Amino acid sequence: MIKVDGPMKKGRHQVFRVRTPIQSKIFNITILGKRVARKMADDFATDANKLHSTGHLDTMFIKYTVQNVIDGFINDFESLVAKGLREDVSVNSYKNELYKIKHTSFYTHEAKKFSYEEAARLETELFKNQVTHKSVKKTMKALKYAFRLAVVRKWLDFNPIQFYKFDDQGTKTNTATKPKQKVVIPSDQQVSELCRVADERERNIYLFAAYTGLRISEIRGLCWSWIDFDNNKIWVKQQADQRNRLTTRLKTVNSDRFVFLLHDTKTMLLDWRAKTQPVATIGHNSQNYAFNDVNDGVRYDLVFAKDDGTPIQRQYIHRLFAHHKKLANINLKGSTHCFRHLYASKLIDEFKNKEISQKHISRLLGHRNSAYTEEVYGHLLVDAKKEQKLVETLSNSENFRHAI
Repeated sequence: MIKVDGPMKKGRHQVFRVRTPIQSKIFNITILGKRVARKMADDFATDANKLHSTGHLDTMFIKYTVQNVIDGFINDFESLVAKGLREDVSVNSYKNELYKIKHTSFYTHEAKKFSYEEAARLETELFKNQVTHKSVKKTMKALKYAFRLAVVRKWLDFNPIQFYKFDDQGTKTNTATKPKQKVVIPSDQQVSELCRVADERERNIYLFAAYTGLRISEIRGLCWSWIDFDNNKIWVKQQADQRNRLTTRLKTVNSDRFVFLLHDTKTMLLDWRAKTQPVATIGHNSQNYAFNDVNDGVRYDLVFAKDDGTPIQRQYIHRLFAHHKKLANINLKGSTHCFRHLYASKLIDEFKNKEISQKHISRLLGHRNSAYTEEVYGHLLVDAKKEQKLVETLSNSENFRHAI
């Protein structure tokens, strides 16, 4: 019978040992702690006895690689997706991040020998492969989850990077990451040209995005009932996700907000409502709007919808936008998110005139905090502050005093 020996000394460490007919296995008390090491050794001995009685003891000593750990994690996740317990978006995200390790020397490395030092070297190698700082952080986090599952499957005794912390400061200074590109902001003339070649629904979407700053997902999920025409406010309460499902789970905590309904936008919306939904049918089933009260507060009286009243697909809007750029012969990079950048730039113009604070800009955009607003639009905010300071300096200069 296979049993646990110990505790015993092995060099500078104390360990438990399990002897099997194939080979011995040790559980390090110094690293794991006595209680944890003892339990792991007992569990291993129990499993070894079961496999030994059926002649499959050799399966306990398979040398699993990092590739096996990653593939096992992805396969397990895909089975959960098939059962409806996880979303396709999540598994695709994990695939994208974990398969970046394929192009490193650690992909075929033995999982049991993976350590903190090797995790740090893996980071460095990913950076050398021009993987961005943000993506490396996601990859290491996903790898930690993959190792955790390997422990549950008893491929590994413990997660070698369970307490590994991504070095935000250290890696940032030693990486070959590309400099952050400035956001693409269309001009008013370009917006006008795009609206000229677009159909009425898409034209209204472009104008609405440019003068409210809502994300395209928020526009696709916007309901008539959340537009307060009397008090000139638009409330953001739900969005349409990548799978075209309406959800009250927004991008950030601060995304649940209101933005101001400006005069021209209000006129456009009233005209659009009159054409698409008679006043008498607002709040009821109609040919154009599949109005429905669903669990979690999700509603379908959509402002911009397909003919059957369901949300417009995100990809459809992006394809039309690319088509309209070609028709208008406009050289404009990026997606419809550029309209949000245009709105932000207009807010920052008001910031120059001290009509609005940076905190207000962050709130209207639904950013998680003001720091993120500064990260995305920092170059515009810095320019605004410089201009403001220059105006004050010149105003106080003797050289610019009126002669009379």
